[in-house]
Amino acid sequence: MSKTIIALSILNVNVFELDSVLKKAVKAKIDWLHFDMMDGYFVKNFSFSLNIMKQIKERYNIFIDTHLMITNPEYHAVQFANAGSNLVTFHFEACSYSEITHLLNEYSYTKKRIGIVLNINTKISQIYEYLPRLDVVVLMGVEPGKGGQKFNEKVLNKIVKLKEYIQKNNLKTLIEVDGGIKIKEARLCREAGADILVAGTFLTKSDNFSSDLLKLKGQ
Repeated sequence: MSKTIIALSILNVNVFELDSVLKKAVKAKIDWLHFDMMDGYFVKNFSFSLNIMKQIKERYNIFIDTHLMITNPEYHAVQFANAGSNLVTFHFEACSYSEITHLLNEYSYTKKRIGIVLNINTKISQIYEYLPRLDVVVLMGVEPGKGGQKFNEKVLNKIVKLKEYIQKNNLKTLIEVDGGIKIKEARLCREAGADILVAGTFLTKSDNFSSDLLKLKGQ
């Protein structure tokens, strides 16, 4: 069984504490850094700019998992890949069929990883046709756009069903779960079949980052 990947979300980190948190994460050997990009339209909040993400990549040379919570992601996904993102994910709900097709076609030239994000109430069957072209599917465990929310266990059944479909069709797509992840939730998601877990507040506020990171991995 492959090891669970943990992606640290810095959405709720105070800007004055960001460097300290990132140093702590790198020292603890965090797998990925989860970077939420919000434009104030697809979700109500705003967050980091492409420039900040690029600077963090250059300073820490860490795997960047960029979550686009924006309208018209087809116009921006390639920009983030070229700026240093190793994986860019975009919301299924933000695009039409033709826009998704266009995005996947254009993005393929970057040779970077790509994924689709599904909101808590979006059916997984709606993205089956795209799975052969996706490296990751992100299942939201909360409503997108705000950190610190309570995990919705409704996502667990979606993980199980998606995992069954991926295995049945011999696909390599990984399942990522984003939102409300703590020790209990991490265990439930791993047992359901998740490969990647996004943890924010639980880790950034931790007094023992390294120990809690291992607990999220089930080690």
